[in-house]
Amino acid sequence: MKNRASKKKAKKEPTRKVLKKIRVNKKKRYEKKIIRDFLLFKEFKVVNWMELNENPDAKVLVNNAGRQIKIAIEHTDYYVDALHGTPSTGKQIYAFWHEVQASMNRRVSKRFSLRHITGVVTLDASRLLSLIESIPRSGKKERAKKLARSMAAELIKLSLKYDDTGPNSMQDIRTFSKEELPVSNQYVKKVTLMGTGSALVSWVCVDSSVSSIGVFAEEIASIIRNKAKDFPRYHWGDVDERWLLISASGATVFNSAGPHPELVDWNSFELKDACRTANIEHVIFWDRIYNWYKEICPSAALVKREWRARTN
Repeated sequence: MKNRASKKKAKKEPTRKVLKKIRVNKKKRYEKKIIRDFLLFKEFKVVNWMELNENPDAKVLVNNAGRQIKIAIEHTDYYVDALHGTPSTGKQIYAFWHEVQASMNRRVSKRFSLRHITGVVTLDASRLLSLIESIPRSGKKERAKKLARSMAAELIKLSLKYDDTGPNSMQDIRTFSKEELPVSNQYVKKVTLMGTGSALVSWVCVDSSVSSIGVFAEEIASIIRNKAKDFPRYHWGDVDERWLLISASGATVFNSAGPHPELVDWNSFELKDACRTANIEHVIFWDRIYNWYKEICPSAALVKREWRARTN
């Protein structure tokens, strides 16, 4: 009797086939949610989910301003970080910028004339990472902090030259004196100064904005090209439009593009060439956290709006 009872209580371990099915179902639910949220964000009404599959991920019948459209959508996540098994470049850049930002906040708090100015910094991430990785482990932390403080001091020095920046105005600086600003000359590509009116706003870095590493035209182009290689084998079917939706979902710190899409070179040769390679009707980039999207192909105006995703 005891043996029979124990057999009844024992749970059967799921097979590999069952586990794979669970993973696939979970992935499809996630993709459906992302696609559904974007269609809502774009103010399309879903009439019917025609198909949820692979290659492409979904076929949907939508209503756009009274017109019904059949769309086949391939979705992929935007993710910027190191390859598996290599140091996390994202975390290294984030840690470095955190030190720069902390040093700048201390310096700005002592200079009233700079409290109405903020800046967006584009780092030469590859060169900076090469330097950080070349420092011996024993002194890496202190030397990186010293470099960060030097960069902060230079950025303050630079902004003092533009302390008359008015509210809502913007100033791009792309050249940095090797004599006056040696650290910036080597490791900064661009500084965009912006007037805030009166509020004290922390400086940000498009390579490491809080909860993201940033958005790069080259990275998006690489994603489009990699997807385009497989498109000839896709079963697009009889649809009106084919979409590639690249979403920065915010699922991890590396799945967000950041709040400054206007600083991206959306007209870069790399992006245009990648879109030609893809040979589909629409390529769209969407940041779900910061509420903006950009239709890369065909090129259209950047769209930002206040919006909240549905929770169910």
